[in-house]
Amino acid sequence: LEKWVWLAEKRKMATAHSIQAPREFVSGEEHFWRGQSYRLKVDIVKNTPFSVQVDGDYIHLYVHEGTTAQRKSELLDEWYRADLRLVAAPLIAKWESLLNVKVAEWNIVKMPLRWGSCTQATQKVVLNLELAKKPMNCVEYVVAHELVHLLERLHNERFRQLLFVPLPNWREIRQ
Repeated sequence: LEKWVWLAEKRKMATAHSIQAPREFVSGEEHFWRGQSYRLKVDIVKNTPFSVQVDGDYIHLYVHEGTTAQRKSELLDEWYRADLRLVAAPLIAKWESLLNVKVAEWNIVKMPLRWGSCTQATQKVVLNLELAKKPMNCVEYVVAHELVHLLERLHNERFRQLLFVPLPNWREIRQ
């Protein structure tokens, strides 16, 4: 009973997010890339490798006949990972220079609850694969946020100041 109000607020926050229905990876589904909405177009091809291309308002997924939804998901994830790697690499270099830090290693993985993580002791950064679906300023904010953790482990005033000076609108982006 003592925690009732706190629990009610946490439950409301946890259920307030719009959850995208599970994907079936069929033509017509809505998918996101770099903050924009696209329609998926599944194209059946023969004797050519699997591939993904963006054309206008469509993400074209080129697959062989009988490709499972699981495999289509994996192919899109591979494409998202490659794209996010291209986007994140220069951002990491930019923020390493701005903060005078060096990332020892960084990777992209699926994470259910976080946009990124940083291990200060090993100087390793992990970015969530879902960032490939978000606007570029959001990707930069997460990169900046994680690299600031190389200097300050806690989300304290020093952390906020390190982030605020080079990225004064970080609060708006985070929202």
